[in-house]
Amino acid sequence: MWKVLLRQLLLVVVLLPLSLFGINAIVASLISDQGDDYTRHTFVGALKTLEQELHIPPPLNEEQFQQNLARLQHSMGVLQLRVLPLAHFKADETALLQQGKLLNQLEPDRLSLLMRDGRVLTLQTPAPPSQLNAIIAVWGLTLLALAALLYTLQVRPFWRDLQRLREAAARLGEGELHTRVSNIRQSSSLQPLAERMNQMAAQIEQLVARQQELLNAVAHELRTPLARAYFSLDLQDGKNAAQIALLQQKLREDLGEIDTLINELLGYGKLDAREPLQLQAVALQPWLEQIQAAHSAGRCTITLAAIPVNAPITVAADERLLRHVLDNLIRNACRHAQTTVWISAHAEGQTMQLVVEDDGPGVPAADRERIFEPFVRLDDSRSRDTGGVGLGLALVKRIAQRHKGAVWVEPGAHGGARFVFAWPAVAEKAG
Repeated sequence: MWKVLLRQLLLVVVLLPLSLFGINAIVASLISDQGDDYTRHTFVGALKTLEQELHIPPPLNEEQFQQNLARLQHSMGVLQLRVLPLAHFKADETALLQQGKLLNQLEPDRLSLLMRDGRVLTLQTPAPPSQLNAIIAVWGLTLLALAALLYTLQVRPFWRDLQRLREAAARLGEGELHTRVSNIRQSSSLQPLAERMNQMAAQIEQLVARQQELLNAVAHELRTPLARAYFSLDLQDGKNAAQIALLQQKLREDLGEIDTLINELLGYGKLDAREPLQLQAVALQPWLEQIQAAHSAGRCTITLAAIPVNAPITVAADERLLRHVLDNLIRNACRHAQTTVWISAHAEGQTMQLVVEDDGPGVPAADRERIFEPFVRLDDSRSRDTGGVGLGLALVKRIAQRHKGAVWVEPGAHGGARFVFAWPAVAEKAG
């Protein structure tokens, strides 16, 4: 962890001066022409005035010229006033001077103007003292050190938060699923990540706990029919043909219960694996009529209510899973109904609702959420004696979640339970 932060610190220390030098070079290249023009317009008048002072009084001999130059040099202070021959300059500089323009040179830093006597008058700034570069270097290093210190002070809390995240991730990886990230500053940029990590850890812990509960429940559910099957095999010794046939029939029923449980578990596992939904348009009325006909030979009467005129004609859903939902709800209702099960469909705002209602004993209010958990059976009339392996309603709940919907049970108008499966459905309405 420190290596990452150290690399970042070195990157800042290196990039800061490079950036300053780079910006300076870019700015200098962009404004060099404008700077030269500004300098020429500013100082050309001053140099022409100095030229006039050098040539007073006319006619002027060389001795008087040198005296004037010394006098002006004394008055200019640290600025160096010199007269150079035109041959001292390069060809391009000579051409510029001969055009009567001011020559602005950076190394050395001086301004030059061609006088009427053919010589060049130059005004040059003195070289900076040798200790100035050292002072600039010291101040530059000091600023870099301050920048590094400020960076370290800024990064240290971030590093502590990152270290806590790393430790929590390591503990989670070792199987300590109760681990949560704590002591992260609310102002830290890692706080949202810590919250998401805690949510992820809680979900993983919940999933593992549910998986363990499911495994325990599966083991318990398989043990009962297997025990009955072994018992039936043991009882066949010494029995007559009729008794053996009856025991074999019970054995087949037990094996069928095991097969049903395995199929339900496979369906539950596939939904847990988050297979992509195969959404398609489902025409409600003929689809519901087909399901009603498929269950017509059961122990109860299936009554299909007419779909309201303002309800959708077609809905978007995974038809295979939606059929599984309605089959489970109808079978569950028939197991507990006295005579009749009612099926209906209607729209509620932007959602579609499938409703299955029976005239049985209903579901107590305290158990209306619990019955959608795997292998949960009620102790009253809705017990295992009525059939089922306890996964049907759990599958319905999982399918509702896959469709971004919900399923719930409430008291029905006929005294029994009213199951409602609701999901957002893109629909075409009747004209």
